[in-house]
Amino acid sequence: SPVATRCSTEAGGSVAQDRAEACDGADNDCDGRLDEGFDLGRACEGACGAGTLECGGDGFARCSTAPGASEGEVREETCDGRDEDCDGQADEGFGVGGACEGVGRCGAGVIECAAGGARCSTDVGGSADSSEAERCNGLDDDCDGAVDEGFGVGVACDGPGLCGAGLQECAADGSLRCDTGPGGSRSEVAAERCDGADNDCDGRSDEGLGVGDACPAVGVCAAGRLACSPDGGTLCDTGPGGARDQSGPERCNGRDDDCDGAVDEALDAGEICGGDVCDADAPILTLGAARTGDTEGLGNDLPGSTCVPDAGGPDQVLRLSVPAAGQYVVGVAPLDGHDPVFWVGQTCATLGQCVGSLGSGRVGPGRPKVRRGQLAQGTVTVAVDTRGAGGRYVVAAAPFAAGETCASALTMPVPGSQVGTLDGRANDHAAQRCPAGVLSTGADQAFAFDLAAAATVRVQVVPDSSWMPTVYLTSNCAAVDNACAGAGRAASPGETVAFSADLAAGTWYVVVERPSAQQAGGEFRLDLSVE
Repeated sequence: SPVATRCSTEAGGSVAQDRAEACDGADNDCDGRLDEGFDLGRACEGACGAGTLECGGDGFARCSTAPGASEGEVREETCDGRDEDCDGQADEGFGVGGACEGVGRCGAGVIECAAGGARCSTDVGGSADSSEAERCNGLDDDCDGAVDEGFGVGVACDGPGLCGAGLQECAADGSLRCDTGPGGSRSEVAAERCDGADNDCDGRSDEGLGVGDACPAVGVCAAGRLACSPDGGTLCDTGPGGARDQSGPERCNGRDDDCDGAVDEALDAGEICGGDVCDADAPILTLGAARTGDTEGLGNDLPGSTCVPDAGGPDQVLRLSVPAAGQYVVGVAPLDGHDPVFWVGQTCATLGQCVGSLGSGRVGPGRPKVRRGQLAQGTVTVAVDTRGAGGRYVVAAAPFAAGETCASALTMPVPGSQVGTLDGRANDHAAQRCPAGVLSTGADQAFAFDLAAAATVRVQVVPDSSWMPTVYLTSNCAAVDNACAGAGRAASPGETVAFSADLAAGTWYVVVERPSAQQAGGEFRLDLSVE
C-alpha cells in the first residue's frame, strides 16, 4: 500500500513546531485553522458593556468593549453606581459610605452619590435630607452654604422711638429687627420717661405712667389729671408745676398752700406759725430779727384795742421779751397789698390796752406801719391785725438806737427784710454824690449785711405814702461819696426805690435817708435779695 507522507514540521513530524492554539490570528497548533476554540465574534458582556469576543494582546480572547479593546468605552469614573473606568469597581475614589458632616445645619450622615458627584446624605436632596426653610437666626437652615439670605440682614435701619440708626439683624424668634431697638445687640432702649417721647422704643409714648388718670385734691389744689413733669416723672396738673397749677407759697395760715400734703410747715427760720390766740404758746419775736408772718386763714379773735379800735380782720399774736426799759421801735410791713395794723399790750388779759404810743395808725394798704415808744422791762405782746382780708407781712422790734449810725447798724441776712423809721432820728451820714447831684441832709437809719462771696445784690425800699426816700449802698459810712456802690431816690411821695449793685465779699451798709431835714415822714420796709 502506498506510504503516507507529512512535513517534518507538522504535528507529529520529526521537527514538529506546533503549539497550543492562542488567540492571536495565527495557526499555532498547525491544524489549518486560526484561533479555533475562542468563539471569536460571539456576543459578550464586558466590564464596559455588550460587545463581541476578539483576541486580545495576551493570546486570550476578550470582549471588544473591554479597556484597550477595539470598542473600549473607558471613561473617567463618576459617582453614579457604575464602573465607568471599567476596572471592576464602581464609584471608587468618592468615599461612598464614609462618615460626613452636612452643610450648615444638616448634621452627620454618610457619603452617597448624587447627580454630578458625591454628597452627604443629610444635605439637600440626600437620602436623609435634613434641610429646613431658611430662618433669620444666624444659621444656615436650608444648608446652601449661606446664612440668613433673603432677610436683609446688615441693611441700614432707623430704630423705633428714640433708638437711633442701626443695622438689621435677626431676633431670637426669627423675626428681623433694628440692632439699636429692643433686644438688639446695640440696643439704645431706655426706661420710659414721662416726656412725650418713646424712650423704650416700643412704639408708644408715656405708657404705664398713668398720664391722664385722675389725681386727688391736695391742699388748696383741686383734683386734676396726671401729666408729665420736667424731670420725666408725673405730677397732678393742678398741683405744683402743673399746667393748671393752683399752688402758691406756703403760708402760716392753717392751710396747705403749696399742696405738698403738709400744713404750715416751716419755710425758713424767720417764718411765724401759730399765734392765732394770745397765750403762752404764742410765737416769740426777737429784738433786731425781723420775722415773716401771715394772718390769712387765721381767726378774727381780737376786736381791736384802745389805740386801734377798727381792726376787724384775722389776727396773729407774738411775744416780745424786753431786756431793759427804754425806747423801742416796733413795725409791721405787708408783703402784698393788704392793710395790716398792730399794737403792743402788756399781757393777754390787758391786750386791748395799748402800751404808750406803740399802736399803728392807718397809713394805707400795702404800706409799712412803724412806731416808737417807751417799753418797760419784761414780756409784752404784739398783736398784728388787719382791716379786711389777711396776708403776709414782716414784723420787727429793735431798740431805737439800732441803726442810728453805721457803728450801731441793724444787721440783716441776705435775702431778708426789715422795717424802720426815720422818726426822731438825726442826720448822721451825709452823701453829696450818692446818688449823683443829691445832697442828703435829713434823718437816716443804717443797716449792715455781710457777703461771704461776691454777688449782685438788689436793694428795695418801700416807704409809707408821705415821703420820698433816698437810699445808698456803701462800704464806708465815713466817706460815702468815695465808697458809693449804688443809690436811688424817689421822685414822688410813696414811690418805691430799687436798684442793684455788683458787690465784693465783705461788710456793706444800706443807708435810708430823707433828702432834707424839712421833709416829714419816714416809715419804710427794706428788702435785700441776691440776683
